[in-house]
Amino acid sequence: IGEMDFSSFRNSTCQSNSPIRNVKEITFYSSLEDESADSRSNMNKLNMTSLLDPNVHVITMKIVADSFLQKMVRNIVGALVHSSNGQSQCNLETLSRLLALKDRSKVMARPAPPQGLYLADVHYDWDALKVPKT
Repeated sequence: IGEMDFSSFRNSTCQSNSPIRNVKEITFYSSLEDESADSRSNMNKLNMTSLLDPNVHVITMKIVADSFLQKMVRNIVGALVHSSNGQSQCNLETLSRLLALKDRSKVMARPAPPQGLYLADVHYDWDALKVPKT
């Protein structure tokens, strides 16, 4: 993905000095209807077009970045859900155009609800932070 301006997915009350974030990975995993939804071993890697597959029962999305803007992940997930349900002209091809807008008010999708979204891991580069060793 890379370093980009994520203003299109930034909450209006975000107080970050810069909307530039370095997103290293966005990966989707699915569990099909005939598989156990609670089994991580049944998760299969998806590509973007697989989001439209009616047999997909559960979608897990992994985003790895240096940092996030306020509600950035919820807004990205909301845009993906909105586009995959065909609720407007927003579709998978337009997500890159939404980034180019750099304006949250022009993105018609609502943020995903917080239920089901969670922070799984935090990794710090202690050397880069210059934290004194104790």
